[in-house]
Parts: sequence; C-alpha cells; structure tokens
Amino acid sequence: MSRLRIAHRATCLLIPALLGGCTGTASDGSGVTPTGRTSSSQAAIEIEVFDSVNEARANGDRVRLDWNDEIAALARTHSEAMAAGTVPFGHAGIAARLRSAMAYRGARAGAENVSRQPRAAEEVASRSLERWLGSDEHRKNILGAYGVTGVGVARAADGSYYVTQIFVP
Repeated sequence: MSRLRIAHRATCLLIPALLGGCTGTASDGSGVTPTGRTSSSQAAIEIEVFDSVNEARANGDRVRLDWNDEIAALARTHSEAMAAGTVPFGHAGIAARLRSAMAYRGARAGAENVSRQPRAAEEVASRSLERWLGSDEHRKNILGAYGVTGVGVARAADGSYYVTQIFVP
C-alpha cells in the first residue's frame, strides 16, 4: 500500500459515536474523490496527519491505525463540503458518515475529528494535532480503541484548510 493511500487522517472535533445500521458508498480505490479535487499538497497533508496521529498513538502505547481508502473518501467529501460552504464547519451529517465507515469494517462504533486551519499548508497537520491533543475529548479519540482511519483535506477559496478524520475499530 502506498504512503499516499495510508495518509488520510485528522482534525479538530472528535465525536465518538455508537451507531447501528449499515449503509455503504462506492469507491474506485484511487484515493481520490469522484470530483478529483485532491491536490498533491492536500494529499501530503493527509499523509502527515495520518503519520502524526500514529506517532501520538505509539507514544501512548496504542496500536498503529491502518489506512482505508473508502473511509478517506468519506472524510474528504465532508472536508470538501465544508470548504465549499455547502455545510457549516462541524459535524453535519456525522451519523450517515459513521454508518458508512462502520459498514466497511462491520464495526458498531466510530468517531470523527474536524479542523479548520487558516495556516500555510506545512502547518495544517501539526496545528490540528496540537489542538486535538490539548483537548481531552479529541485526545481520547486519537488514543481510542480504533484500528482503521481515513483522512480528507480540502482547501477553501480563502486559502484555509478543512480536515476530517474518521476512526473505526
């Protein structure tokens, strides 16, 4: 599995959830959303977030998270919607995203982190992780009993970055 495909994870508000039900979405496994809007810098941020979160997990004696392209596509679609202003910054639609993510894994729990960073691309991952680790809820999700993740990053017209990370067992 390429480093690019392993890289999609992050962001600012982590909400654990226990949900039932299953829905799914299709993915071609390319690591790119159907809109094809993931730039190389956004993909690099996704990788950096993924690696940084796994480093934080290692420091907390937690197992490394695996990357999942389908979950990353869900995360990326949400980041794109926030960046475009079609949904407000936050967790609008979280129940459907988590049901879909959990369906890929046959899981019954999940969590989501979101972040908005008006920073230069090279600061997005580190600032998102710094804020998450400074929050008890976010830290709990980063260090939680999850095994798989996906990260999606999108850039808004004003230059800010939106990051979504979804976790499932």
